[in-house]
Amino acid sequence: MSRPDSEQWRPAVDVELQALQEKGVYRKVEQVPQGKKALPSKLILTIKRDALGNIDKYKMRLVALGCRQVAGRDYDEVHSPTAQQATFRILFAKAAPEGLDVDQIDVKTAFLNGALDQEIYIRLPAQLGGEIWRPEKALYGLKQAARAWHKQLRDDLMNKGFTSSAHDPCLFFRGQGVDRVYVLFHDDAGILVGSTAQVSGAKKDIGTCFEINHLGAAHYFLSLEVSRDNAGSISVSQEKYARTCWRGSRCRTASQSLRRWNCVRDCRVQTARGLRTVWCTGNWWVRLCILHATPGPILHMPRAC
Repeated sequence: MSRPDSEQWRPAVDVELQALQEKGVYRKVEQVPQGKKALPSKLILTIKRDALGNIDKYKMRLVALGCRQVAGRDYDEVHSPTAQQATFRILFAKAAPEGLDVDQIDVKTAFLNGALDQEIYIRLPAQLGGEIWRPEKALYGLKQAARAWHKQLRDDLMNKGFTSSAHDPCLFFRGQGVDRVYVLFHDDAGILVGSTAQVSGAKKDIGTCFEINHLGAAHYFLSLEVSRDNAGSISVSQEKYARTCWRGSRCRTASQSLRRWNCVRDCRVQTARGLRTVWCTGNWWVRLCILHATPGPILHMPRAC
């Protein structure tokens, strides 16, 4: 790599290739069988940041170009559920008055745990030698990767005694009464809610199925900054997300004031003379004037809080 910070990325590349090998994601082949085509692939470099915007880690992913896949030949079903925002709000609302723990985990290279049913071949990018692989697991970028991961997650959790919720397929629970523990997954990020003993037991069981990072008390989940005071009250904020949207928009003039984000009481959208203005009222307020920019990310914030 010719980037100025290439030395920072080399460990991330080594970690990714080692994970692919340890999980048995692929096997090398000399050439693509007749009648098959190898999908191209590329390296995706991402800088992960914490809630304060500081660099947390450098992350590399080998990604297949799933846009080249052919329906019926390379994949069939692709739908995969995602966690509903209402679900984790309900979990927070339950945890606060009952004094339950709210812990967070992260599954390392989550998608690589899903089994791949179709016969697919990929060609590595030139930086990795251009070899041809046949993936045995759901490599990132494949259209069926998310579905394969969720199926593997669901099967393993149910084998550990969890039950999938009928209202949110990404929510799993186990036990009764005070012994009940909830596990909510969104992609590779998980939130666990329950008593200290039950949460620890759930982490241990999940750790026997997947390689996980224990992140302690939930602090940053799905662009939500989560904080808890000494009284047990839970607050969520999207100040970092708001600032990111602000910097990414093509704004010329605006009145901006960010306060603590707790709950949304009223949200209105106005459009006038090409200016889209979004503001919300409550015990905080935000006003962002965006010129020639889509207000989608801004409108997402009131729905998320």
